[in-house]
Amino acid sequence: FVGANSARGFGGGGGRRGGQYGFSRQSRENTLAQGRRRIQDVAGFMRLGNHFVDAAHRLYTVAVEKNFTQGRRRAHVVAACLYTACRQEKSQHMLIDFSDALQINVYVLGTCFLKFRRMLGLKLELIDPCLYIYR
Repeated sequence: FVGANSARGFGGGGGRRGGQYGFSRQSRENTLAQGRRRIQDVAGFMRLGNHFVDAAHRLYTVAVEKNFTQGRRRAHVVAACLYTACRQEKSQHMLIDFSDALQINVYVLGTCFLKFRRMLGLKLELIDPCLYIYR
């Protein structure tokens, strides 16, 4: 169907941007840049170092490549990436810290983290409770 004042057919998907079903390169780059900015914001708020930001951004890149970000809020994925980076580095940060910082329900955040960990196939070690005694 072509309207009287249209140059192209309606709903035909006229222009191809990076393939029929994928993201365009620019869209993916924008998503990664926005994710990195959000990771830096949260890490700055929680006083995490740059090595946590870099590790979380690498995880976020994998999440984007495997379409884990689709249908999920960016804040949830960012928190899952940062928490995973903290767990890998054996930091003393807990999931509830991210929940408080981002004002997200800890159970929603935990569900996102568990799905993220399962998607990556990570086997994270149990945390030594001694890290949390002084808290």
